[in-house]
Amino acid sequence: MAKSKGIKAWLIIWDWDGDHAMPKKKIEAILNPRLSPKTIREYVELIYSISEHSFSEQAAIAHKSKVNPDTAILHRIGNKLTDKIYCGQNPFLAAFKVNNLIVSGDDKNSVEWD
Repeated sequence: MAKSKGIKAWLIIWDWDGDHAMPKKKIEAILNPRLSPKTIREYVELIYSISEHSFSEQAAIAHKSKVNPDTAILHRIGNKLTDKIYCGQNPFLAAFKVNNLIVSGDDKNSVEWD
């Protein structure tokens, strides 16, 4: 039986250092690969803020975005942007483009990618 071909996508995941910082879920979102890194950066900042900041911190960020302590960073190699974005401390969000993403399993919650 041939293995089904996966899709290209932006994948946003949680990563952490130490069990004390482990989030409830590893994968946060799967998004259209045609979205720009700038758009994904905005999504990552928003997801991180909603997940990790109090309502008063969110209100301060909404009022004046320059007070955001967790600005997402577009990863660069030299002067060239890559398709990797990071946001936060511990835990932190990482976004990157993947190939051959496949969602499977009985509950459709098993995700594999290259």
